[in-house]
Amino acid sequence: MKNIFFLIASIASLQIALAQSVVSGVVIDGDFNEPLAFANVIVREAGSTETLAGVITDFEGRYTLNIEKPGTYEVEFSYLGYETKIVSDLAVSISGEIEVSIVLKPVANALEEVVVTTSARKNSEASVLAIQKGAVTLLDGLSAQTIRKSGDGNVASAIKRIPGVSVQGGKFVYVRGLGDRYSKTLLGGLEVPGLDPDRNTLQLDIFPTNLLDNILVSKSASADQGADFTGGIVDVLLRDFSALPEYTFSISTAYNSITNLQDAPALPDYALNNFFFDSGKNELPFSSTRVFDRPESITTPAQELELRNGTLSLTRQLGVSRENNLLDASVGVTASNQFNLSEKSSIGYIASLNYKYDSDYYQNAVNGNIAIRETRPEPFDAQEGELGTIQAIASGLFGVSLKTGNAKHKALVLAIRSGESNSFDGFIQDFIENPYFGVTNSMTHTERNIISFPVSGSYRIGSKLALDWKVAPSMVEVRDIDFRKTVFNQLENGTRLIDNSVSSLPQRLWRDLDEVALSGRFDIKYDYTFGKSTSQLKIGAAYLNKNRDFGTDFFTIGFRGSSVVLDGDYNNILNPNFIWNRNRDTGSFIIGEFQPTNQYESESETIGAYISNEFKF
Repeated sequence: MKNIFFLIASIASLQIALAQSVVSGVVIDGDFNEPLAFANVIVREAGSTETLAGVITDFEGRYTLNIEKPGTYEVEFSYLGYETKIVSDLAVSISGEIEVSIVLKPVANALEEVVVTTSARKNSEASVLAIQKGAVTLLDGLSAQTIRKSGDGNVASAIKRIPGVSVQGGKFVYVRGLGDRYSKTLLGGLEVPGLDPDRNTLQLDIFPTNLLDNILVSKSASADQGADFTGGIVDVLLRDFSALPEYTFSISTAYNSITNLQDAPALPDYALNNFFFDSGKNELPFSSTRVFDRPESITTPAQELELRNGTLSLTRQLGVSRENNLLDASVGVTASNQFNLSEKSSIGYIASLNYKYDSDYYQNAVNGNIAIRETRPEPFDAQEGELGTIQAIASGLFGVSLKTGNAKHKALVLAIRSGESNSFDGFIQDFIENPYFGVTNSMTHTERNIISFPVSGSYRIGSKLALDWKVAPSMVEVRDIDFRKTVFNQLENGTRLIDNSVSSLPQRLWRDLDEVALSGRFDIKYDYTFGKSTSQLKIGAAYLNKNRDFGTDFFTIGFRGSSVVLDGDYNNILNPNFIWNRNRDTGSFIIGEFQPTNQYESESETIGAYISNEFKF
């Protein structure tokens, strides 16, 4: 019986021990860069003056503190003749290990106490692990510290390292195998407009990793989350302010013998500026509501002139250019620091600018479509040839923060501009509709711009009550600028022609999306003890308003005459000498008119509130 009692007592003791969190680390002498023995280390609840536990460091400057219940704490380090430092906002979960190491510097006047207050790092592996352990939902994450070790340059590359998360097309996230329509992407806990009219999630490859602290992926639902997801929520947490001065400059380049410094298909020189963004010379040259008469309905010189001028206003180059693409390169600069205004208040700033250029060249790029015919798949069409791609991303993060006692206020500005170009030169084959073999050129350029102004405040009242609010107005622009695709049907004798009855006509497309969003939320958290367990009551509300304006302008180039040879030169299609006129009644002309079905405006408004209680055993 005694043995059984002893066994039960041992198991109970073990459980109690396992329920404890351990805070440990090393205290360093800042003057000699050596361990500081016999330094004082005490821990107390955030906002409290009562000491919960205290130790002194050993001969190697090491210490260990046991904390029995989860919560937010502050750790104070002191030594006679040295400055006193306090690490605040230390989140402790129900169990686990947290490392906090500190450097103490001697002070000139040992009779006066010097207190330096700083915040615990939230972008470390230990911080993310503590968040995971303290979460009541199924949560995974990556810290900036982990991302730096892996060398990933953007969020899309980094997030693939989280179990259960994949990325489609190098851009859009899938959680637990569910597509982007089932997932949601947040920026600092708030929604921002999407960057694709057909997608529910953000395009993550345009977010540089050096602009963020953590990536958190929630794979299960909770009351404080939105209700419009089933796969998962990806929360990208922007970089916080440094407690110590941080000034960094980075520059890198890369070379691939297959893809870099190659004579690759490219957009014409005038299409892009020196930073590989749209030069402004490819905008739609006339109103999207303009209607052009077809040649068969033209009876007056004025109508003929209008059709001719409209056709000639289009950019005339339909064949891709050839350019020697550049080395991949990136450059970034960051500055962050904070200054003490008084014993309990400080002000900080952060500024970060980044630019990245990537180019690729594929000598034998293949893509196509599959059709289901009589329950079996068959090839519908296929393209094969050379593909050149360029992606340029410029980003900036600027912000200020103000800490006063137990309150923190923060205001940020995030701006990202992305330009993506694709140029294809090769062959095309149709197998089903109108079987033919031909050659094709296509050029696309998409600009994506996002700007967001997140503002937030957090307050801690005593050691148990916390209030948080955040608001973020955001704006997004997506521009598909003058997509061009041209196909020549190639006969057995090698002749290349455009035949209205066989191949598709040359196509031109512009597509614009403008979206403005206002997102905000307010949360109250109260920690209390229920029985022997630590519980947390949460009450909050959220608001989201989105306004979207979307439009597509699509045009084709038609021809009078059943077959047009044009010497197989794409750029002859819009040659002024070949534009249609009434005298010869042959040549090319623009086809297109305003279509209301390709335009829409929308507004959505969502208001939600929640109340929940978390019990942790």
